[in-house]
Amino acid sequence: MSDGESLRIAVMSDLHVFTQADPGKAPSYLRTQENVPNPLENPLHSLELLVSTEPLKADLLLSPGDLCDRADPQALQFGWQKVKDIADKLGAKLVVGTVGNHDVDSSHLNEIDAWAGLKRLPDYPTDDESLSNEYWARHFTVLHNTAKDYRLVVLNSSAYHGQIDIEKNHGRVNDQTLRELNTKLAREAPPAINVLLCHHHPHQHSEVLLGEDDWMKSGQLLLDLLGTANLGSWMVIHGHKHHPKLTYAAGGGASPVVFAAGSLGAHLFPQLSTRTKNQFHIITLDLDRCRKCGLSGWIQSWSFSFGLGWLIPDGAMAGLPHRAGFGFRNSPRELAQRVAPHVGAMTDWKDVVEAIDDIDFLLPQDLSAMKYHLKKDHGVTLWEEGTIVRKASKA
Repeated sequence: MSDGESLRIAVMSDLHVFTQADPGKAPSYLRTQENVPNPLENPLHSLELLVSTEPLKADLLLSPGDLCDRADPQALQFGWQKVKDIADKLGAKLVVGTVGNHDVDSSHLNEIDAWAGLKRLPDYPTDDESLSNEYWARHFTVLHNTAKDYRLVVLNSSAYHGQIDIEKNHGRVNDQTLRELNTKLAREAPPAINVLLCHHHPHQHSEVLLGEDDWMKSGQLLLDLLGTANLGSWMVIHGHKHHPKLTYAAGGGASPVVFAAGSLGAHLFPQLSTRTKNQFHIITLDLDRCRKCGLSGWIQSWSFSFGLGWLIPDGAMAGLPHRAGFGFRNSPRELAQRVAPHVGAMTDWKDVVEAIDDIDFLLPQDLSAMKYHLKKDHGVTLWEEGTIVRKASKA
């Protein structure tokens, strides 16, 4: 595990704040009238406790959209202010949002201009007025930070909502936006870390009956563009699905890391609630390793339980584990071959990770595959506690 310089990104996605709802049909735990006597029954109040007691810190906070539910103007303002409040408690110097489908008044329930409520939000999507104007005009903008060696593309995948009716059913990035983005990125020397923030998923995410039609149209073209070697190494952060997931995009070895953030506050429908919980995330990107090996780091996640607050995820039904790595793309079986010689009859797993730090940057599914090959090929069993490895004779 690296102890060098890092970039920490907090992610608060899909709050779905509401003002009024029919009995039994509240879309989330988050209502603008804050009269919850127990803070552990409210994801925002409970998150404030988590941030202060851990304590947690972040360099920037990203909000991938759906601050409110069904374009509720009061809830939209409330949600954005709460995101900024949490950012302040985290010590984040930058807060950036992007538009979710629920943030747009696509049905023109409140105003003729479907975007009026969003454009009235202070410091949205960023506190730089010129960059915000570019975001509204070109459907994306690019932020740079030389001190932390990163750039951030903020993409509006909901840009066509409020126009023809069918567009509200999915996201989109059009050819003109892709051309302009390519031109802008290609004229710059890429930094160590490149992040794209959007709301809709750029490739299919249809687990748990989540549907296959609401993705970002031309999203794979976007991923192919970001996977071009001369544009740097990328992570795409999105929301929308309420189902946390960490993968690599289709393509070559430079394809982006794609992180689907869990929902911070939405009530999850029954099929989904058996597979995940509401989650809050902090991404840590290892700058030294990113410069040498491409985008690498890990994501810490906490799961919300009503009445208990934010807890370390427990088991496969909780969403992403408390710590999930990414960046090491070689064969888990080959890595198991490298690990096995470091294991004696009783070995502290932390010592193995210290000796072979590639382990720390395995996707959760690749970590599981490596454990499988350790046991099958080398007779090595990792205890569930994650602290001791036992080597037994092979049958």
